Amino acid sequence: MKKELKIVTGHDLPENPDANNIHILLPKNFSQHYYNERTDRNIGWITPEEQEMLKNSVVAIAGCGGMGGLVAATMIRLGVGEVRIADTEVFDVSNLNRQFAATMSTVGKSKAFETAKMLRAIAGDTKIVVYPEGINKDTVEHFVDGADIICDEIEFWAVGSRILLHDVAKQMHVPMELRIVLMLII
Repeated sequence: MKKELKIVTGHDLPENPDANNIHILLPKNFSQHYYNERTDRNIGWITPEEQEMLKNSVVAIAGCGGMGGLVAATMIRLGVGEVRIADTEVFDVSNLNRQFAATMSTVGKSKAFETAKMLRAIAGDTKIVVYPEGINKDTVEHFVDGADIICDEIEFWAVGSRILLHDVAKQMHVPMELRIVLMLII
């Protein structure tokens, strides 16, 4: 039996976020002028129309470790309008050499929450949805529903979560990608 999802909405994470909740961080005072200036250096690599597509896209990233955190940061910097991140783990010392949000001050803390804080520090004009329980039978449909693409960056040994994510994505007709996804979005 699936449990009822608890969703907390705000502009930033609360001081002590509850890991049993999905946290939706809404954009702070979105300004088209600011967004255009923030993403101006993308134009030339992509067209203004493609940038608009990115602004209206939802990218879901399962796993905030080695590649997932970097993919999330890249999506925020590119101007993707909504980024979803899911991870159940905490940072440890062995993560310091390769993971986006791994710092001496984040060791022992939630990968999902610490990654979300760093993403919010990059840009306040995006929607960030945080799944600190990761991908499981209770969260997977919410994570997948409405996504334009999903990046599978789940730990290689978490086979059950990976299979569940791929099965639900296939059922909901959401494409899966294992690499950075810019060209697939546009």
